[in-house]
Amino acid sequence: MPTDTGEFTLSLFDNTALPSWSCPTPPAASVLFDDEEANADGETPPVSAPVVRGSNFHLAADRDLAPGWPARARDNIAAITLSKALEQSGRAATRDEQAQLLRFVGFGATELAQTCFRRPGEDAFRSGWQEIGAALEAAVTAAEYSAEPISGTV
Repeated sequence: MPTDTGEFTLSLFDNTALPSWSCPTPPAASVLFDDEEANADGETPPVSAPVVRGSNFHLAADRDLAPGWPARARDNIAAITLSKALEQSGRAATRDEQAQLLRFVGFGATELAQTCFRRPGEDAFRSGWQEIGAALEAAVTAAEYSAEPISGTV
């Protein structure tokens, strides 16, 4: 085994960062432009609103998943709708909304996958799943509806 301890050789258990490999951080906008000065175009740069971040959510008890696949499918659709609304509004989820998002279980389970979606070549959903299937289609875009799952995800 080589014993070279050169600049580019790290021990398997080394947890130190390489001090010479750092990325410079751009200066804050207030350093670049004085509040009363104009930029090169003669305009004052716009002040952007600070990004509002949510707080960490800690599950205090059981996840409280709905009993049965139809109810879990409805929870999934509610979580998708809420997620899209949060993304569109640019705000963080409240604690209650975080709890609702946590109830999303996906559609990989056989019962959900076989009943929420139309079978290939069929126009109708399985009996008893028409309302849920139509709600799922309405909650997502056509591309999202037909998307393949990302490899390695649940």
